[in-house]
Amino acid sequence: MRAFAALLLAVTMTAFADGGYFRFPSVHGDTVVFAAEGDLWKVSISGGDALRLTTHPGSESHPAISPDGQWIAFTGAYEGPSEAYVMPIRGGMPRRLTWFGESAEVVGWNGNGEVLVVTRYFHRLRRLQLVVVSTHTGMYRVVALEDAGPAAALKPGKLVFTRGDRKGDNV
Repeated sequence: MRAFAALLLAVTMTAFADGGYFRFPSVHGDTVVFAAEGDLWKVSISGGDALRLTTHPGSESHPAISPDGQWIAFTGAYEGPSEAYVMPIRGGMPRRLTWFGESAEVVGWNGNGEVLVVTRYFHRLRRLQLVVVSTHTGMYRVVALEDAGPAAALKPGKLVFTRGDRKGDNV
């Protein structure tokens, strides 16, 4: 992950002449989407200027590019607690996916056009739970894993996840 972070920094230096703090990279093919300055940015993995995708006064983070490379799911803090949103990778108006009223953080896609989100909303002891949200219908289902945190789908039907609130050190 450190090597990737160094590459991301080198690639985006043309967009941020004074450096920057780039977080939560998501890569698909030749495209990198990342968070910086409270917004989402897109750049080619081979370098060049980064394109700002969002400009809302709220904060966007945790982008995840869809398996087909057409969409970005992300965490947005626009109207109170953070919720999950989706938008075309070329930019455009974000569409809200979750309405939990309790922080929902995007952690990826499952390969079936559904977004993976972690939230404490459904757990009676306020532990993280993994939730799958349809981008088409907004319907969701809680994954039957106790204390599941960050996750990624290797392919449809194959999921890897981290227990609890561990962030950054083992994702």
